[in-house]
Amino acid sequence: MWFKSRNCRTIGLRIERLDRAMCPRWHVDRTGIRMLCTWCGPGTEWLDASGIGPRGLPDSAAGAPATGQARPFDIVLLKGHRLAG
Repeated sequence: MWFKSRNCRTIGLRIERLDRAMCPRWHVDRTGIRMLCTWCGPGTEWLDASGIGPRGLPDSAAGAPATGQARPFDIVLLKGHRLAG
């Protein structure tokens, strides 16, 4: 399902039932921003931006990056590569 907005060319909506991690490795999405909500099971994990290197991966020079994990029904906004700033 796709929606149009004045300030955003497209917005996608996808609902999936997963039996394993959709993205098992650290990465940066090639989107502006992604909103996630886990309804059941372990929630999405993320890295704090201070521990991210210039290639979008954990930066070992900065030490161990801070991580977080959402609880079921938490709404998480994740910055992608295309979001400025």
